[in-house]
Amino acid sequence: MGRRKQWTENILARFRTGTVDRMDALLDPDETRLDLIREAVRRELRRRTRKREKKQDEEWISDAEFNALTPEQQHAYMLEKNPLLGMTVEQGRAALAPLLEAEKRLEEAKAKRRALKKAARKAQGRARGPADYQADPIAGL
Repeated sequence: MGRRKQWTENILARFRTGTVDRMDALLDPDETRLDLIREAVRRELRRRTRKREKKQDEEWISDAEFNALTPEQQHAYMLEKNPLLGMTVEQGRAALAPLLEAEKRLEEAKAKRRALKKAARKAQGRARGPADYQADPIAGL
């Protein structure tokens, strides 16, 4: 009778060229490559579990639970979940300004990208064809 197997699951993993060399360069003298991979997986599983638990804590309660609260508790709960509700219009605008600015920059970047693609096509001397409209639905508008 032998000992119980500790590692019962097998996974074949492929890595980009040079990854194994980088791992080997960082190994401790008594550490194997598999030890490094196992520890990395263990750490990532812990991180994702904490992230998922945190996300579940942030979710909203059900309508029945909300209706069971007193009006004061409902108000406090709504302010906790959506801080914008307790702000004045000016405070809300100030809080949303960075998001609106980022959205504006994103739209500008998209417009610039479309202009560069159009200039590249023009430089290549080709007109738009049906394949271009399928690949870029925004340009077809």
